Amino acid sequence: MPLQISGTELKWADDELVKKRLAEKGYNNDEALKDITRSDRTTHVYEGGFKLGCGAGLPGILCALRGAAHVTFHDFNECVVQCYTEENLKLNGIEESRYRLLSGPWNDFRSTFECRWYESSTFTQLRL
Repeated sequence: MPLQISGTELKWADDELVKKRLAEKGYNNDEALKDITRSDRTTHVYEGGFKLGCGAGLPGILCALRGAAHVTFHDFNECVVQCYTEENLKLNGIEESRYRLLSGPWNDFRSTFECRWYESSTFTQLRL
């Protein structure tokens, strides 16, 4: 299911592919699908702010397609990350070495996220 954004095509998994991945990874389909539905799969592309909870991962995938060296994706639900975000990364041809997938409670996020310094033409240093 492709989407064009400023000349860049984004692809994401349809419901059948997500159900297939859930079954392969041993998740209970009903509960896992509820988690994925709650992750708000498509609105991330249209919203102007940052949303903790990657869901489909489309903004991060767009960054990777446009040259970001590395992108970290985080969602509360492991099944969302493994069966939806990761599938979308693969569909868009993003190499595994260029992304990191994290899941778990938001209060654990900071302990699993390593700080990195980035040089940019806009900022002298950008700490994420």
